[in-house]
Amino acid sequence: MSADQARLLLTDGVAGVPSETVEELGNVAGRWPVLLNLVNGTLRRRIERGQSAQEAAEQVMRTLLADGPGAFDPARPADRSRAVAATVEASLTLLPSADQSRCMDLAVFPEDVDIPQDVLRLLWPGVRVDVLCEELAGLGLVADYRLDVPGPRLVMHDVIRAYLRTRQGPDVRAEAHQRLTAASTALLAHHDGAPRPWWTMPADSNYLWRYLPYHLAAANQHEELATLVCDLRWVEAKTRRLGSVVGVVADLQLSDTPTARALQRALQYAAHLLGPIDPPEALGATLAAQLHDVPGLEVELHRYRQTLSRPRLEPTWPLPDQPDPTRPHPPGHKGAVTSCAFSPNGALLATTSNDHTARMWHIADGAELAVLIGHTDWVTGCSFSPDGALLATASQDQTARLWRVADGSQRAVLTGHTDAVTSCAFSPDGTLLATTADDRTARLWQVADRAERAERALLTGHSTWVENSAFSPYGTLLATTGRDQTIRLWHVATGRCYCAVRLASDLTGLCWHPVAGLLRATGGAGVYMLAYVP
Repeated sequence: MSADQARLLLTDGVAGVPSETVEELGNVAGRWPVLLNLVNGTLRRRIERGQSAQEAAEQVMRTLLADGPGAFDPARPADRSRAVAATVEASLTLLPSADQSRCMDLAVFPEDVDIPQDVLRLLWPGVRVDVLCEELAGLGLVADYRLDVPGPRLVMHDVIRAYLRTRQGPDVRAEAHQRLTAASTALLAHHDGAPRPWWTMPADSNYLWRYLPYHLAAANQHEELATLVCDLRWVEAKTRRLGSVVGVVADLQLSDTPTARALQRALQYAAHLLGPIDPPEALGATLAAQLHDVPGLEVELHRYRQTLSRPRLEPTWPLPDQPDPTRPHPPGHKGAVTSCAFSPNGALLATTSNDHTARMWHIADGAELAVLIGHTDWVTGCSFSPDGALLATASQDQTARLWRVADGSQRAVLTGHTDAVTSCAFSPDGTLLATTADDRTARLWQVADRAERAERALLTGHSTWVENSAFSPYGTLLATTGRDQTIRLWHVATGRCYCAVRLASDLTGLCWHPVAGLLRATGGAGVYMLAYVP
């Protein structure tokens, strides 16, 4: 962030701080947007409580210098953690004790997920939640308090959420998860006895439909979690609600029971059949048919069939398209493999396929590490981030997705392209992702952290499909190739087309030499080697 941008953020709603003090405060904060926002919130609250602007600024400065790093470098994780800890603590002290505890509760929500106000009302009964949300946003303890569609919600910054988790021990977090799940039972049509009929939740309880199993697992309510995710009434209701069985498969991964594992395998095999259908009641019959004669699911299926409406069709023989249960299907893609990429340390291989999945493999023994489910069409490309923490995938479903390598979970869905996404590539510093697509564009996405994960630049100029992209070794230029037989160089900072050249064939492959400033492109006519002349 520039000095002028840092000054504007620090002084938003704050008057009377000498310009030299503002400049010094910005330098001490490393001009890091997250920290500057926290400092601004603390300044405004101290001034509201009667301190002069100068005194408030000096107090925050002393806090940063005493508890934070002496020379703050936002690129160093240790410095970030210490600076955030110092400034968050300064902001928390401006809240009443009860509200400090409620702020800590925000650590229980999943990463990269906005927190709806109606869910906070369940967690904080009897509290003016809208007022507290305004307070937290004003202090910079949350990234934003949004009031637009889909409704009032808090947006958490990853770094602040991580700090709050360090302040809350696992037992305290588990207790907060338990409070939320207990309060959520009030939404059910009837909630006495067991199992609780979570599938009767209101249709507009979007957050709970997606994340209730996550909270049950984190609350150590493992028995109720296993009962819920293996109840086919929940499977049907959530599949209908979300339009896909992918979320149900993710739920089942939270419960390590034989029934959950058997159901997960069966649903993954039948995923292409379980979605929107006309008439809607046919989803139940389809689900029951796909689970017919699946070993380990007999009790669950019998119980579920008693709840299905009539008339309906049921199989009387084993379905001929089902896998032989005595011969487990070996791991691997179920269709053509479209791309692959090694992790930076060479320990993993990522592959993509027209079976709508990406997969990660251990190089040492060839074992399948994770199956990444979420895309709804062919997955066309993949790329590891430079630090190996993320995998990006591109798909014909018009999205790119980010996945956490550590556990295979989905971190973000990048939407904006209007046709198939053909490739993806990280910048050398890992802060940007470039995507190309059949919509004749390339796009740059800010992917470094949650608050800034958004489209940064739209690159237009190709006259037909854009096939591939590659960042220059220092990340200042992006090269793209397309079916229009051109290579274009773009200035990353401005998104402007720097230069272009037309060759004799469609171009599909592209890479830079790591040092020499050479660019290699491949196409129907062969390999082209070009030198970049600044």
